[in-house]
Amino acid sequence: MRGLIAIIFFFIVINCSLAQRVSGYVKSADGGALPGVNVYIKNTNTGVISDENGYFALPVSNGKYVVVFRMLGYQTLENEVSVQQYSSVTLDAVLNESALQLNEALIVADNKDLARSIMKNVRDNRRDFLKGISDIRYYSYRRQTMVYDEPRHIRDSIERAREDSLMASMGYEKLTPKEKRQARRKMRRIKKGKEKAEVDTAYKDTARVLFVDEMNEILLYTYKKGNRYFEEVIGENEYRARPPDNYVYISIGDDVDGLSVDNIQYVRHNPYMLFDQAESWEFNFYKNTMEKDMLTAQPLVSPLSSAGAANYRYEYAGLKYIDSNKVFILKVDPVFPNDALFKGFISFYEGSYAIDEIDLDINPGALLYCQTFHIHQKYAKPNGHESVPVETLLVYKIKDGNRFINTSALAVHVNSTTDPDSLNYRNKSGEVRSYNPLALERDSAYWDSCRIVPLSPLEINYSHEIDSLREYYASDEYLFRIDSTYNHISILRILFRGIGKRNRKSQIRWYINPIISQINPLGIGGYRHNLSGSLKKRFNNDFLLETDGMIDYGFKNQDLRGRLGLGLTYVPKKFVRTFFRFGDYYNMVNTGASISQIFSRSNYVRTQTFSIAQRMELVNGLFAELTWQYSDQKPLTDMQLANWSNSLFGDLNDPIEFDRYTKSEFRLDIVYRIKQQYMMKGNRKILLGSKWPDIKFTYRKGVPGLFNSEVNFDYFEIGLEDYIKLNRWGTSNYAFSMGSFVNRTNLRVVEYKYFRGSDPYFFSNPTQSFQLLGPTLSSSSAFMQGNYIHHFDGTILGKVPLLSKANLSLAFGTGFLFMEQNHFRHFEFFGGIEKRIRIREEIFRVGLYAITADNNFSNAAFTWKIGINFFDSYSRKWEY
Repeated sequence: MRGLIAIIFFFIVINCSLAQRVSGYVKSADGGALPGVNVYIKNTNTGVISDENGYFALPVSNGKYVVVFRMLGYQTLENEVSVQQYSSVTLDAVLNESALQLNEALIVADNKDLARSIMKNVRDNRRDFLKGISDIRYYSYRRQTMVYDEPRHIRDSIERAREDSLMASMGYEKLTPKEKRQARRKMRRIKKGKEKAEVDTAYKDTARVLFVDEMNEILLYTYKKGNRYFEEVIGENEYRARPPDNYVYISIGDDVDGLSVDNIQYVRHNPYMLFDQAESWEFNFYKNTMEKDMLTAQPLVSPLSSAGAANYRYEYAGLKYIDSNKVFILKVDPVFPNDALFKGFISFYEGSYAIDEIDLDINPGALLYCQTFHIHQKYAKPNGHESVPVETLLVYKIKDGNRFINTSALAVHVNSTTDPDSLNYRNKSGEVRSYNPLALERDSAYWDSCRIVPLSPLEINYSHEIDSLREYYASDEYLFRIDSTYNHISILRILFRGIGKRNRKSQIRWYINPIISQINPLGIGGYRHNLSGSLKKRFNNDFLLETDGMIDYGFKNQDLRGRLGLGLTYVPKKFVRTFFRFGDYYNMVNTGASISQIFSRSNYVRTQTFSIAQRMELVNGLFAELTWQYSDQKPLTDMQLANWSNSLFGDLNDPIEFDRYTKSEFRLDIVYRIKQQYMMKGNRKILLGSKWPDIKFTYRKGVPGLFNSEVNFDYFEIGLEDYIKLNRWGTSNYAFSMGSFVNRTNLRVVEYKYFRGSDPYFFSNPTQSFQLLGPTLSSSSAFMQGNYIHHFDGTILGKVPLLSKANLSLAFGTGFLFMEQNHFRHFEFFGGIEKRIRIREEIFRVGLYAITADNNFSNAAFTWKIGINFFDSYSRKWEY
């Protein structure tokens, strides 16, 4: 019992120690709340922005600090506070308007056009400043710190302590199973208020805890030539106590119809860490617009842009002096409160009209993930037409369930130069970042000597904690404990999550799917039971051995089916992999079938097969996979089918009738991603996408006579697809493809080209399917297909006052399909209204669409459908 009390007391102490903060309200002299005030610890980048009520909460550790309150147009205020251990401090502040700015404002009170006059001069000089820094190199220090602000129940403290604290983890593990159950039961009772803790504490259910959850810093040279960037990393510290999950190349196998470049790799990604490469960090207000896909659906309009007068209201807010230079301060307000616009203050030098300082917030209604987003930039004094930002501080707040995530991202640039001789760098085509061989091995002493901006006390504590735990987290003891947690078998895991075993030391992991996914009441011939699993082994040289398998049994026909795959990735930098697969199973004829057809018997044949696939990247952006497959194709006509399936699927449930045949087929898939960008990090090549289209080519050859193969055909297909941002007019997706069987000497119906069918109520991906084509369609001749969709992303409805807050947007699109067979012609058009929704890390659109279509074999049709479209936070693109 004493051990139990000690553990509970220890967790409560941790809870209290994590909850230290300085909080309060910021008000103006007349008593009104002041939102958007920078509140930070002096000489650090630890800071927050006051909310709409003027409230702020600044995470700190115990010690003495100088808290700075700063906002353009008001006198800067500094207050010294002392924070004792396990306590918090309340600090309210009142800011007075700057007397100098107020007096200057009185002098020009009669000149209503002063702000417009200043902005006209700014716009007249904007292009010169933009050109002056189009080619530049600078040495940069960047740091991102993510602070969690969340309710902390004692049990939550235990779970986090088990993960993040060596002492707490070891203490909890020393409890007997009975004591652990007692502790969990006791903490549930304390949480519900049914029982009091044995120690005095100020703990409440509503108590909130602030702690650093993630931090990273990087030192690098950045080269910018026009719109091209290259980064040369000198040092990077990701502050990870635990090694991330094994880097996995996702299996493709032969179950996917074609080669998908996006499925070749997996990269650890935190969607709430919004800034990574130079392009995402750059906020260049001399540009008309700034594309920040991680922040807003539409590009941000700069207050300095040529369209600024139509989107902003400007007000003269006073002036200040810098080395006897007069600097104007303007207040900026957006015309459209939910558009991708800014609000705040900007100051300009008189005469040159170069930027001195930026202090702006983005309209909350336009943000994707963030509740608030604040940017503060300081510019160097202009040298000719060189106006360069020397410091950028980005502070944003995200609500994730019942917790808030406050992140500060700091970038400091020094030694900027536009000297052409300093802009030469050596990189391979498409490479946007390179790492110094020692960049990932820098120790704490190096960072202490090279860090341009010192860490805050909270960041120092986090840094020391990470350094102290790294050695332990790499130990066999810790790896065994973590693996034991993963390897634990329980009823819930067996039923819903699946069971597996992982050994990080030997880098082996296997997995068996849960019972819930083994049950298949809609299987071929009635109920089937499916058991599947996988095994992966990673080697020290980053080679990857991967296997997957499936056993499938049908009770009505008493038939056992299954398949097994085995692959080895042995040149990870080039994604070179050899994959073998064999089995006897029911295979889908149309892998892109509609939902209504995907379970019907007409979409399946029995396949006994063996295949070998070889994949690799030939040159940057050019991927190829060559597959040889031998199979024995059998119809399902002799199977007993469940009566309910005939009632459910009707005519679609009739199996395809054909004579059994054998097939030897070679298939070549090529994908060329034009000007693909990437970076090399250690032994890994990380693909970063491209602004150009993907070109796809497929060739299939049925070889007669090879292992008694009965087929003889040749098929070619070429396609093009792209995702385009049309500045403020939204985004477009298009896909175009054409193909033909140039040789049909012995072509079976199963080998035809199949198109995705249509579902009655579901709006399927319009770049890959049609909405009113019918359940299925195939072709043994030439075809041409085109699909297009455009999302306005609030361009139109975002300007309507009552609708702008609802995050509604319009979309429209079209598609066509021409086939030589029967001279088939199909056209369709659609339009709809979409609403953007965010649930924690997931962002998606729900849309209602009206579709009309016509073809030369049926009458014109019209229908309504509902669709869901997901946002990929890594590629920062929508599914369609």
